[in-house]
Amino acid sequence: MAEKIVEQAITKGQKAGDFARSDNKDWWDRQNQNFFKNWTELASGKGGVALVFGWAVAEATFWPVIPDFVLAPLAAVNQQKSLRLLAASACGSALGSLLLFAFTRRNPAKTRALLKKLPLVHAYHFEQIEHKLTKDWSKTLLMQPWSGVPAKIVVAVGAEKSLLDWWKLPLLMLSRTVRMALVVGIARVAGRVLRRPLCKSSLVVFFLYLIFFIPVWWQIVKDRSKNLKKIPERKLDSL
Repeated sequence: MAEKIVEQAITKGQKAGDFARSDNKDWWDRQNQNFFKNWTELASGKGGVALVFGWAVAEATFWPVIPDFVLAPLAAVNQQKSLRLLAASACGSALGSLLLFAFTRRNPAKTRALLKKLPLVHAYHFEQIEHKLTKDWSKTLLMQPWSGVPAKIVVAVGAEKSLLDWWKLPLLMLSRTVRMALVVGIARVAGRVLRRPLCKSSLVVFFLYLIFFIPVWWQIVKDRSKNLKKIPERKLDSL
């Protein structure tokens, strides 16, 4: 009799444990499904376009994180609307550069003082960019997206020292758009390949993306800035 009672208690405990585990799994699945749904809806609607556009405007003027950070995950979950997101990012970046250029022309000293207070902006950037713009402005604009120097520094120095005119800025906008297009292309491929993990484990994938993107991007920019700082003035001509 006692043995039977113990067996029944064990059976009930196992069933309760199985139910709890199943309930927890169902809860986690629902969270992932809801997150993926919201993620996809943001990428498909006007909210995603507004987010990318606003982020790009901010990054071109004062924000340190490039618009690729939000562009990539949105393009990954909605390949059909990725070109619209790319256009929003490119237009936002262009608008921000134009606004900064106009503001610097009117307030050069104030602009430089404000920019020096921003993250990832270093005092030696200004002298180096001035030298490179003087030597070859077109190459400087074309290489900016890969240089580790924020575009806002190039625009501000060009406006302050009269090394750039309005008609030259589209070259910078074009080079930045090319980089964004490459990011969108990679994101679209990744979105197709990882479609199943994105749907089933969207929270984990997004968390891993944050872990990868922010530290890696930050380290690349810091390392590039350190290398530039160590370059003697006589070697700047070779950059």
